Amino acid sequence: MSRALLNCLFALILSATALGQEVTHNKQSPTRSYAQAANNNQPQAPAAASPAGASDAKPSPTPFSYAQAARAPSGTTTPSPRSYAQASQNGPSNTATRIQQGTNPPRVYQPRGQATSAPGVSNVSDDDLRSFSDELLRSDSNNAASLVRANWQGRTHGSNTADVASQPLLVLQARALQLSTTSKLKHLYDNYVPDVGQAEVVTAYERDEDRALLDAIMATQVMAKTKKFLVDKGLIENAAGSLKNKLNTLWFTMFPRLGGQSPIGSSAFEHVFLAEIRKGEISGFHNWLYFAHEENTGKMNYLGYIRHVDLAGRGSVVKHHFTWNNVTKPVGSMFIGTSPELEMALYTVCFLTRPDNKCPVRLGGEPFFIKTHSFTYRGNKYIGSAYPEI
Repeated sequence: MSRALLNCLFALILSATALGQEVTHNKQSPTRSYAQAANNNQPQAPAAASPAGASDAKPSPTPFSYAQAARAPSGTTTPSPRSYAQASQNGPSNTATRIQQGTNPPRVYQPRGQATSAPGVSNVSDDDLRSFSDELLRSDSNNAASLVRANWQGRTHGSNTADVASQPLLVLQARALQLSTTSKLKHLYDNYVPDVGQAEVVTAYERDEDRALLDAIMATQVMAKTKKFLVDKGLIENAAGSLKNKLNTLWFTMFPRLGGQSPIGSSAFEHVFLAEIRKGEISGFHNWLYFAHEENTGKMNYLGYIRHVDLAGRGSVVKHHFTWNNVTKPVGSMFIGTSPELEMALYTVCFLTRPDNKCPVRLGGEPFFIKTHSFTYRGNKYIGSAYPEI
């Protein structure tokens, strides 16, 4: 082999050796984290050693307390408190997801003075209700027991078709309708259509009459004591108008008694303090003043009493049998002689503390129950019915 050919072969071998060393030097380094990659490809600093037993997971952020929220600068966005009841009503949420994952749920904010128990349950004992109701009767300044006489006549039962009472049940003195609240109540009697299947048309004038009655009721000692009781028990806020707004909502909100897409033709007030016809039957009719009014017009026929209880001269409670507009109600019940505000207060307190249940009360030393039923409309609960049970 010639010397020139050998020199050429030797040069090729040297070039191949140099190229292999360069490729080895430039091999890809081990994979780095996404954080390092996003950090302009800078080398990652060695991680500090974790304490023994510590989790490698990212720690949860410190909860933002409502005391902190109160001190936060203007414009700071704070999380809105959300109860579990709200979560269930409003559908899936991040809160529900966190609960399913097993992490700690957020604390529910409970403002001072608000109820801390679940809806429909309160920290009001049976003894609280009995003491409150007895005190309320003693404070009933518009009590008309001395201005009305109950003519009980014959005793009967719900299935008895015979009329054992030839005379009206109630005999009123004129002053019974001239008290500060009874005088306002009677103006609402022509504002309602008894048939719950017929939509009510509420005029501005009728709204004014509603407000006049509520204003008169709220001016009484009965409602002052009722507000104090509800505030002390955390059931309403201690704010101006809180009880009046609650009464207006619970008693005067119109709803479809027949449910679904039926006409909006009912309210708690009409059902309890007046009367309704539902599917051809009498519904409600739990107020003695309206009962007396309908007796006076000839539309009411009292058929006899099933039971009655005296309230130490401050009124009475009767379970009775009657017909109205030629429609029979086998068993009804109502107070007699008590004021509209007393009845509204007792029914409201019982609805807020014992909804859809028996509520123990004591009036004039006589223990019995008040029963309430709720009506749900658009996700809110209203008073569907309320009456004394003896």
